[in-house]
Amino acid sequence: MMSNRRARALLAALLVLPASSVQARPPQDDPYAYDFRSGIFPVTYVGAVTQHYLGTAARAELDFGRRVTLQLGGRIGWHGLNGPKSPLGFHGRLLLGMNVYDGEVREPMAGTVYPEDPPPAGVGNPATDQDLEVWTSEKMKGPRLTLPEREGDRLVSLRRVHSLRVGAEYVRSIQPGGRLLTGPALVLGYAFGTHYNLSARAAGSMEVGFRRIYIDLMSMHESITEQRSLSGGNLPELNLFPLGLRIGMEGTIAAFWPKVPGVGFAYGLEIGLLPGDERLESYLMLNLGLALDAATGL
Repeated sequence: MMSNRRARALLAALLVLPASSVQARPPQDDPYAYDFRSGIFPVTYVGAVTQHYLGTAARAELDFGRRVTLQLGGRIGWHGLNGPKSPLGFHGRLLLGMNVYDGEVREPMAGTVYPEDPPPAGVGNPATDQDLEVWTSEKMKGPRLTLPEREGDRLVSLRRVHSLRVGAEYVRSIQPGGRLLTGPALVLGYAFGTHYNLSARAAGSMEVGFRRIYIDLMSMHESITEQRSLSGGNLPELNLFPLGLRIGMEGTIAAFWPKVPGVGFAYGLEIGLLPGDERLESYLMLNLGLALDAATGL
């Protein structure tokens, strides 16, 4: 079982950058500029069937060209809210994203809608209580709406990525019936993401970040899974259900300060079912924290 000290060391190691190659001011309007993306979550919430707790989490990922992305992530609980107060859950993640598609697309910016022609002056005197002698369909008709030509013609560059995810995880979870399960899991999944790095000239205000939606299948094997009773008594024989499933969304919204465009807001939302006892342990995880994105030039 991984100790809390080693777990904290892992979370700290997630945010180590190759500082010698980081660009202080990445080029704007290049969706590939920010190849290092990370998030620090001082407080993360995990709500499961058996145990709810608060913890700390972090994630970091680095692109190696346009084909491979390496992601590290983890969380550790430090305050139980409901269910067993100790031990609390732990999760470590190492994933390799292999991009089956990674391309730059040009999309129009959405513009403000303005009326193309206002209603004629003098129609409908508010000082009279007499109805207009026009068809009801004409009364309900409003002015035509159109997009300004300048906004409709503006295009911005975005990065679109479809990737297969493979990797391994180390999970500690409380199962129904007071059983503590700890062990590694294999992961196979799919992710779809959009990356953006827009200047104020292109988008009206500087925008940096990414958003990704993913679905993963997890698998554990009974022979390498450790179990023990939280009460210290004997446990019935484990009937391990080896498969789990999760769906999540993660990303960053940076460029709050133009002088440091890689600093901003990071988020993550995940729901899933963990492998374990035949009574599956479902959970919800919510991460809100600080984004630290950078350009390493790798």
